[in-house]
Amino acid sequence: MHETARAIVLAERRKTDGVAHFAAWLGLKL
Repeated sequence: MHETARAIVLAERRKTDGVAHFAAWLGLKL
């Protein structure tokens, strides 16, 4: 159960990093 929770947290963090990276890329393009 703990391993699953940690995997979910890592997935959420990776998704957040992806959004932040995309926003930064979009900011450079505009």
